[in-house]
Amino acid sequence: MLRIFPPQPAKEWAKFEVIEVHEFEKPGQYGDEVKAGGIFAFVPAEASAEVQEVVKTLAPGDRVKMGWNHDYVTKVTPRPDGGQFESKSPERPVTRLEKM
Repeated sequence: MLRIFPPQPAKEWAKFEVIEVHEFEKPGQYGDEVKAGGIFAFVPAEASAEVQEVVKTLAPGDRVKMGWNHDYVTKVTPRPDGGQFESKSPERPVTRLEKM
């Protein structure tokens, strides 16, 4: 079991149902296929100021036009013994959010 102390606060997520897909590009080996009926969620506090402002104006059921990148990133963290921890994972920054 992993315990983080002090406990981190829970993140607030914005969750959207994908109704239509206008453009999808999978430039490499990794990436999620985007289909109508799928779900996309992100943490608004980690998005740009512009995206955060749009999220504040939304109500459940509002339709939006949204775009995001699928970036596969490698993070390197130093270990106490001088070595390095390496983790690889996707990040999906929201690049566009417009209320329709």
